[in-house]
Amino acid sequence: MISLRSSRLRALFSELNERVAQAVCDGVKVSTIAQAAGVPVTAVRGIGLGRDGLYPSGLPAADQLRTIAGIADEVSAVEAARAAVERHRVQVLADARKQRLLDDYQLASASGLKHDEIRKMTRGVNTRPEG
Repeated sequence: MISLRSSRLRALFSELNERVAQAVCDGVKVSTIAQAAGVPVTAVRGIGLGRDGLYPSGLPAADQLRTIAGIADEVSAVEAARAAVERHRVQVLADARKQRLLDDYQLASASGLKHDEIRKMTRGVNTRPEG
């Protein structure tokens, strides 16, 4: 689940960057783009300068800003979903470790993490009360 969310985030960030660069190329105000994308103005400038070979699209600025805002909202939603999955993973690993269902090496093998990462991630995590 985490890798799927991360993959989706990469695709969304790529699309967001393309749309931001196109809007900059089309002459939309950088501050307006930054507000729609929810990123700093300097990031918009960097994205705009980093893309060569773009030509004006002829799309209205309002349409471009709506698209950028929609992608930015989707990025936020996917980031929140990934964070929730990561929190759940830590909780499951901490529970398994506390109950000694598997040792750190077995947990690492099952989760795709390194055994020392398991220890670091679960150190100090409050486990759910057994019911």
